[in-house]
Amino acid sequence: MMKRMRDIISYYRLKAYWSLFEVHAEVDEDRALPERTSFNDVLTLYTFDRELRLLVLDAIERLEDALRARWAYHMEMNHGPRLLGTEALRARSPTCEGCG
Repeated sequence: MMKRMRDIISYYRLKAYWSLFEVHAEVDEDRALPERTSFNDVLTLYTFDRELRLLVLDAIERLEDALRARWAYHMEMNHGPRLLGTEALRARSPTCEGCG
C-alpha cells in the first residue's frame, strides 16, 4: 500500500507532512521518523488536511454565491433589471467623469 500511495501522492507533497514528525537522529546530522511513527500516521495527517481544505473551499464557495445573489438582488431592486448601460447609473457614478 505504501508504494501505491507514494505513486499517487508525490514525495514532495508528502514531505511537508512527514517533516512534522521528524526528529534529529543521534548518530548523524540526518533526520528520521521516530520508531512509533508509521507511514499511516503521515497519510492520516495528509488525508485530514485534504478533507479540511475541501470543506473550507466549499464553505467559501457557498458564501461567495450567497453574497453574489444578495448583491444582484439589491442592485436590481434599487436600479432596475437593466442595470448595465443605464444612463441613470452612469450619472450617479463618482468615477465616471463627463457621464450624464
